Amino acid sequence: MRTTTRMRAMALLAAAGLVLPAAACGEDGITKTEYLAKAKAVCQKGNQTLTEASNATFAKVPPGQKLSDPEIETFVRQTVIPTIREQVKELRALPPPKGKKGKVEEIYRALDKGLDELEKNPKKLIDGSNVFAEADSLAAKYGITVCSTTP
Repeated sequence: MRTTTRMRAMALLAAAGLVLPAAACGEDGITKTEYLAKAKAVCQKGNQTLTEASNATFAKVPPGQKLSDPEIETFVRQTVIPTIREQVKELRALPPPKGKKGKVEEIYRALDKGLDELEKNPKKLIDGSNVFAEADSLAAKYGITVCSTTP
């Protein structure tokens, strides 16, 4: 049961880390405060989706048991990655704060790298790896912390 709880926590944390480190692209720009408010709304919606999917998946696991490797892979590939990619798409649709396009693009590149790594090895979601460490760090430095996996 302990492993199941850890897997759920890691899935949600990893997914959350994927979400908000994404910033936005565009030329017009908005204020950083406006951007952060819009990004937070996107993140919260995506996190709700992931929480519901995670709860439904883990509710099917008998007490004292854990998901099998194929079940983990299916959950990551069919739920976590697509949900987070959709969030990233929505965040990219937001114009970045004026003069910050390069900064948010750097965060996106790190985020994409983490997603690609997770796609190659879905078990990294639960093995203690943080494929989004670079994106988390960049996002935290920028001030995006609401969905970061780092406190």
